[in-house]
Amino acid sequence: MSGTCGERRRRLHRARSAPTGAGGRRRRGPQEARKAVGQPQSASTRILDGRVVVTLHGEIDIANLPAVERELARLEHVHAGDVYVDLRAVTFLDVRVVGELVRARDHADRRDTPMRLVCLRPFTLRLLEMVGGFAVVDGLPGPAD
Repeated sequence: MSGTCGERRRRLHRARSAPTGAGGRRRRGPQEARKAVGQPQSASTRILDGRVVVTLHGEIDIANLPAVERELARLEHVHAGDVYVDLRAVTFLDVRVVGELVRARDHADRRDTPMRLVCLRPFTLRLLEMVGGFAVVDGLPGPAD
């Protein structure tokens, strides 16, 4: 072993702070890996029969929370009919997203715009029941509804 104790400590710190994979390349974090693989967007908005539908997909966690915030913030500028947030394709829902849903619901209430959540997963339904105040439906209405 060569070098002083301080040099060894600095080398060890550098090795820990810059994780590398095979071949000495830096490993990607979860958010970078999603971008590299080309994972589909976690949130999208569309107009369906005069209704605004925000659809959330996959695991909604801290890494893709900004995309969800952007889509829900768009609702503040929409002056269409009912608003639906489709959670049927969500496999994991971070509690921070529920906070964003509460904020969007409160804003919709101030504008007298009905906001409904479309949800079928028991875990997500229990989480939404604990928060309370959400109108939850099991599907999007058809054109005749």
